[in-house]
Amino acid sequence: MKKWIIKQIENYQHDKSLHTTKKCRFIPTCSEYAKECYKRFNTPYASYLTIKRIIKCNPLHPMKYDPVPKKRKDKTKFVTLEESIVALRIKSKLK
Repeated sequence: MKKWIIKQIENYQHDKSLHTTKKCRFIPTCSEYAKECYKRFNTPYASYLTIKRIIKCNPLHPMKYDPVPKKRKDKTKFVTLEESIVALRIKSKLK
């Protein structure tokens, strides 16, 4: 899944470079940021960081250097749907 997402980002970057000269508000660009997130982190956390970054990409936010974090700052564990269902079943059996 991560490889597919990274490939889609690369396709977007290629297509965008052909059709626009608009500059990103951040360094690295939002698409480079997203690509690096997916390389470093699991898919749910990378998606979270990417969405958070895209939300900040607006004229009200100042232009700045905003690198991908080196480590996860929060300790939230992102789980799959299957893991959530198993956890709920175990929890209901314990009651």
